[in-house]
Amino acid sequence: MIEHLQGFPGNTVGFACKGHVTAREYESVLGPRVDQALEAHDKVRVYHRIDDGFEGIDPGAVRDDIKTGMQHRRQEMTQACEWTSAR
Repeated sequence: MIEHLQGFPGNTVGFACKGHVTAREYESVLGPRVDQALEAHDKVRVYHRIDDGFEGIDPGAVRDDIKTGMQHRRQEMTQACEWTSAR
């Protein structure tokens, strides 16, 4: 599951990954939010948080992630990743 996180500046979109991430979720949640941010900003940051209980990601979602990165490469999309651990 991909959850869109609120509270970031306009040039940053945030997501939390929980359980199992599917290509459908990637296409319906992450992709449109990144595209929307890139329409408004020249440079966009993508924050990915991997929550406890993360089980994995479908190969189709990995493909979509690579495809999105390549499409927006010229727009200098940067990614900041944070891996959380059990506390």
